[in-house]
Amino acid sequence: MQNSKAVAPIVAFGALPDRAFAVADLTPAYPGAARRILRGVALLDRARVIVQDDVAGLRAGIPLHWGLIAGAKIALSTDGRTATLTEKGRTLRVEIMAPSDGAMFTVGSTQPPTRDENQNHGTPMLAIDVAPIGTDFRLAVLLTPVGDHWPAQLQRPQLQSVAEWR
Repeated sequence: MQNSKAVAPIVAFGALPDRAFAVADLTPAYPGAARRILRGVALLDRARVIVQDDVAGLRAGIPLHWGLIAGAKIALSTDGRTATLTEKGRTLRVEIMAPSDGAMFTVGSTQPPTRDENQNHGTPMLAIDVAPIGTDFRLAVLLTPVGDHWPAQLQRPQLQSVAEWR
């Protein structure tokens, strides 16, 4: 669970014609879980988005959960490594770039446990749950719009530590 009162400062950001990004230090949001947790979000080629979490010094036995709440229909590939989201005639492809194995998408409910809370009707969650081996871990997800208005063949981005993003 996140510490709801934590401050997660932006530690780096930049914008170029083909890439814009921001990096937040999420370490305070998960006290005691890891030595450092950085989340980078980058807009690549003004079309795709990469969300990358780099975790250093993860405490043994701590599972990682990544989630995307969407009002879209979600279809998973047979290997669970990609998902296709469709809504109102638009399509978004979501792909796990890292880790290269041991991570798969699942689709779950966003309904909270009590009726007093907003029941989030029509909003499934695309999720990744992993139990990392070792203390350093990277989880990276690439979101690519699909359709006539978007480039069809784009080069797969190379991953690097978010601490090095420039």
